[in-house]
Amino acid sequence: MSPATGVFLTRRPHAEGEIGKHLAAGVTFVSVDPRRADIVLYIPAKLAEVTTSDEMDKGLEAKILRTIPETVAEMRARSAKWLP
Repeated sequence: MSPATGVFLTRRPHAEGEIGKHLAAGVTFVSVDPRRADIVLYIPAKLAEVTTSDEMDKGLEAKILRTIPETVAEMRARSAKWLP
């Protein structure tokens, strides 16, 4: 691979060591995590795009708006133990 070649990979945090074994020195890892505020803004916008009023009642919408940000926060907390 040329020194000017860039590679973008998505990965699980614990795979960093394995990736480093197969690529030359100078590998840079950047962690990108969603912020809760961004998720809370994004979900209603997506729900408005993909649903009609008879597909979604207020109870289901409230559950989605509560559950997804909580789940993302839990996933981030669990993955933090794998980060250097």
